[in-house]
Amino acid sequence: GGGRSSARETIGRVAAGAVAKKLLKMKSGTE
Repeated sequence: GGGRSSARETIGRVAAGAVAKKLLKMKSGTE
């Protein structure tokens, strides 16, 4: 894979992880 494609994959994974953490915080907060 190229540097740009791998960078996009990393950004996507980081973004997904951030969203997951936010959802977990919201769930734990409401519960």
